[in-house]
Amino acid sequence: MRRLTNLAAVGAAALCLIAGDARADQMLLALSWSPAFCETHRTTSECATQTPDRWDAGNFILHGLWPQPQGNDYCNVAAADISNDKGGHWELLPPVVVDEETRKDMDVLMPGSQSHLERHEWTKHGTCAKMGQDAYYDLAFSFVRQLAGMTTGRFISAHVGKMVRAQEVCQALEADFGPGIRASAQLRTSSTGAGQTRKTVLTELWIDLKTDASGVLALDSAHLARASKPLTCSGTFYIDPAGFGN
Repeated sequence: MRRLTNLAAVGAAALCLIAGDARADQMLLALSWSPAFCETHRTTSECATQTPDRWDAGNFILHGLWPQPQGNDYCNVAAADISNDKGGHWELLPPVVVDEETRKDMDVLMPGSQSHLERHEWTKHGTCAKMGQDAYYDLAFSFVRQLAGMTTGRFISAHVGKMVRAQEVCQALEADFGPGIRASAQLRTSSTGAGQTRKTVLTELWIDLKTDASGVLALDSAHLARASKPLTCSGTFYIDPAGFGN
């Protein structure tokens, strides 16, 4: 598949295949903060190999692009593959076949592919997106790169290793998407450590998106969809650096 450099063109090329299909009218873009994940998954391949200069040490990475509503998954997937996926045996799932450029993006923007995350994401979610594997991942990776260059991505990258107020991140999101983002995004956090070392860390950013009348999905204010709950903009959290929270 020839790489499209224009983000709008990527969306149009990918989503034209699913226009009018109710299963793909809304999709949730799930972005992960890898250093926080690696605090509790240190032995996974992607965490054992993480370095401070790698993309995922300072930028969001792809967790998934999930057709909504929740539970819309495993479309036309063999029972054996569903069983292996739910059992965590992702290495037994069918390989994801993409072109060389997409695979290079996957290596950088989805380091969980070292643990076959891309197979899991395709098996459970991508099969319901009504597009090919290349188009699906090209679209998702275009969103990852786009977010990194936006106010939100730049703010997070500039505050690695620091405590931030949720309100500051919400303001960055509003600068990128307008006030409508408060009904369309979630900042997900978790608690790590114990006693005096216990802290709340940023783990993921979720953004609900919807196709337009032309069947195009894009990462902008015009394509925001309502999330299951509103954005929480209170409290503070820590943005983990690479190195298991050190």
